[in-house]
Amino acid sequence: MQDEDEKDESLQFSLNYANNFNDKGHKLTVDYQYNASNEFESADIFDTNLEFNSTKEISVDNLFQADYVLPIGESAQFEAGYRGNFQDLTSNYLVVAPNLDPRFNPSNNLEFTQNVNAFYTQFGNKINKFSYLLGLRAEITAIDINLLTTQENYKKRFTDFFPTVNLGYEVNDDQSFTLGYSRRLRRPRSRFLNPFENRASETVISKGNVNLDPTYTNSFDLGYLNRWGKLTLNSSIYYQHSTNNIVRVNREEVRIINNKETNVLVREPINLASEDRMGFEFNANYNPSRKIKLYGSFNFFQFETNGEYTYDITNPTTNTVKSVTQDFDAKNTSWFTRFDARVSLPLDIEWQTRLFYRGPRSDAQSDTDGIFSANLAFSKDILKDKGTLVLNVSDVFNSRKYVTNAFAPSRENPTNISNQTFQWRVRQVSLNFTYRFNQNKSQKERNQRQRDDDGGGDEF
Repeated sequence: MQDEDEKDESLQFSLNYANNFNDKGHKLTVDYQYNASNEFESADIFDTNLEFNSTKEISVDNLFQADYVLPIGESAQFEAGYRGNFQDLTSNYLVVAPNLDPRFNPSNNLEFTQNVNAFYTQFGNKINKFSYLLGLRAEITAIDINLLTTQENYKKRFTDFFPTVNLGYEVNDDQSFTLGYSRRLRRPRSRFLNPFENRASETVISKGNVNLDPTYTNSFDLGYLNRWGKLTLNSSIYYQHSTNNIVRVNREEVRIINNKETNVLVREPINLASEDRMGFEFNANYNPSRKIKLYGSFNFFQFETNGEYTYDITNPTTNTVKSVTQDFDAKNTSWFTRFDARVSLPLDIEWQTRLFYRGPRSDAQSDTDGIFSANLAFSKDILKDKGTLVLNVSDVFNSRKYVTNAFAPSRENPTNISNQTFQWRVRQVSLNFTYRFNQNKSQKERNQRQRDDDGGGDEF
């Protein structure tokens, strides 16, 4: 069992500039955002022997973005822009365990720097009932990892190009078809690149992999939209092919614990050969009145992973080495669904609800239970609409828990079976106040479009 405390301090500010050259959409916008966070975590691990660990992490992020939009004629538009994301992070991890073998003490210091410069452009046009959007994004990435404890340095440099093609055809005002292709990437976060260990118990260890590369995905989708008055239905079928797919693998090691040879489960992310995913998505919007807006979605997919992983097990007593190869070929199905509701209550109070459920899934080494979560929010504008009070309740039923059964080295012949329950954050209640200077509340957020940076948004 692990009892953990966490303290976070964060600071954020942003600057925005907008120049509307005319009222036809010709404009230039420039944004700068600064984020700084100071996080301290400490945990007591109640195992055969009491352990203590702590992590102090300081992160500074700078974001620069500039977007230029030029309408051409009545139906065409050209866009270009730049996005620079610069992150500096330091992490100090300390473990105090009386019976820990010094060879496996994971205490460490890490410096992590990631700079991403992205340049993008797109052009769209509509000709009668046919429309198209063509885009291209180029990204230049530089990553530096400095392991102060072992005095090791790693550098990663790569340049990638990501095209996008979207085609559309309007049957009439209420029906349309779309066909799209895009190439995207997911970068591993810093914790996935940190090769030092993090202990959940004496026999359950997790660690990163400094040799991880991003996952690249080619996506194809065919969509159909239909409107019936206040109801809009949007459905699509899709196929995605990913290379360098990042997965967490479970492998075993033999270590000396309490003067005995003991099997230890080590969880580590690696790049597998590929993953193919195909499925369908169904979205529905229903707005029965101006005060009630409802949204629901359902996504069902089949995924197939191919690849194998080979590693060595060293006996700490005899120093003999045994090679183990794990087959990660797997084929399974899963699904997730979401429901959102926004209702205007008396006294101009806005009520928002979000329900989410992700179905269970299995792969070559683990079974993961389904996850349900519910969020509530109530907001009210005050001070002549210049201020807003928001009450948030996150994970109302405290149910957002990841429950996993893991098998190592394989599901068919396991020598180590573990059951883990992980909860990133317990139910939270917060009250926020926002005051706007010289800004209209109804000002729309800018579209993300092609310029979006998919830089590790997923926690693999």
